[in-house]
Amino acid sequence: MTVHDPGTLRIRCPADLLSAVSYLLGFHPSDSLVAVAFPPAEALRVILSIGNYVIGCAVERQAEEARTADPERDTRLLEQTAALPNLRAAIAGVDRPGPAAGDAGFEYGLGLLIEGVRARHAELLSAAPGRPVPAG
Repeated sequence: MTVHDPGTLRIRCPADLLSAVSYLLGFHPSDSLVAVAFPPAEALRVILSIGNYVIGCAVERQAEEARTADPERDTRLLEQTAALPNLRAAIAGVDRPGPAAGDAGFEYGLGLLIEGVRARHAELLSAAPGRPVPAG
């Protein structure tokens, strides 16, 4: 885990995420999700969700690296997409398969998760004092 400035935490592997948990949950109150309005249980859900995503991507990447290339299978699968134009267009719009392509997909998915956390944070901050905050 590296900290480039007080507001930036870089998570590069599952171990980084685990070392960040105590900060994010509030054991270090000035640097936690709890300090910025997340209820403790919700802060834990955020961390676990991101952790599950990171671990799932790591496992999938390892599986992809271990998978034996099968050009015939790939050709056959692409031929089957002829009847599914939206799927064929989606496949064409993504980098070629393989572990290197996973980096872009990982960054995209993590970005979506972070945007969801930001949106939830805005919702928590906009709740009027004394008014219940909708469950996340």
